[in-house]
Amino acid sequence: MTRCIGFALVTVVLHASAVWSQQTAAPATGAGASPKPAVVERPGRPEIKRVLQVIPVRDIRVNEMAAMINSVFFDAEVAVLGEPPTLVVSAPEDEMRQVLDVVRQVQQAAGPDTMQQLAVMSVRHRDPRDLLSAIGSLLGGRMVSVAADNERRAIVARGSESDVSWIRSLVEQLDQPARSAALEFAFFRASLGKGEADRSDEGSPIPPDLAGVAKELSRFGSLHLLGRLNTAAVERQKFRVSGEIARRFMIEIQGTLHSGPSDTERVIQIVANIRLLDGGKPVGMYQLETTVLTKPGEFTAIGSAPHGFDVGDAGILVVQVRP
Repeated sequence: MTRCIGFALVTVVLHASAVWSQQTAAPATGAGASPKPAVVERPGRPEIKRVLQVIPVRDIRVNEMAAMINSVFFDAEVAVLGEPPTLVVSAPEDEMRQVLDVVRQVQQAAGPDTMQQLAVMSVRHRDPRDLLSAIGSLLGGRMVSVAADNERRAIVARGSESDVSWIRSLVEQLDQPARSAALEFAFFRASLGKGEADRSDEGSPIPPDLAGVAKELSRFGSLHLLGRLNTAAVERQKFRVSGEIARRFMIEIQGTLHSGPSDTERVIQIVANIRLLDGGKPVGMYQLETTVLTKPGEFTAIGSAPHGFDVGDAGILVVQVRP
């Protein structure tokens, strides 16, 4: 019994010694050896406490300001909101104080002229779309947005204080009551035939008030007045006038009256349909479409069309804006 226990104890001691020798032996060298990588412990970076700040920006260059913050402050993260211009900044506490100070200084340096303003300007007399077109042609390189609100009859502008003030003055200048004017249309017969223009049933002699324009048109032949049409027109509104002339023509004229380049000039867009009648029924039609620049009190030729009486005859339509 005693001898068996001793053998068991010796076996346990030998096994433990072998295990300890394997763990403490020096690493093998030479072919087939796999050295273990060395592990170097480094001190960890301390955790940075970040804060989030929403910063309203009154400067229209909000994207440029965001780019500047990102480039100057390494740990700052910036997002941009467009309406109203706002910066959302995430940064460490110490950097956030610097970011806020920089934004404040930039806005102070920019001055009040870059502060965005929104203005709604009522339009009383004109079509807001007409005003928008006129203002748009004058903007140049101004950093300002302008829109027409037809439902509220208004012009909406957003920009710096000086730009909005400039647009407001334009609206006041352009939003004036539309001017009206009396229009007179005269229809002549010009004949190159011999003796044809002397027949009294084919027109009237030229009255004194048409003598000037008749003299200018005499190069087209002998002139007789066939008839006149009168109407009233309001600027930027459609007008229409029609009538039968000399029992041989039905003339329909429509168009729009506009202000001219100067206060003494008017622009008239005209479409005239001239129908030739035979026994009261139309047998042919000619159309004249043009835009004329004229001054009040002057007759201006619109155009001519084949007359229909005889070979070489022509009908000439002229217009006058009465002063």
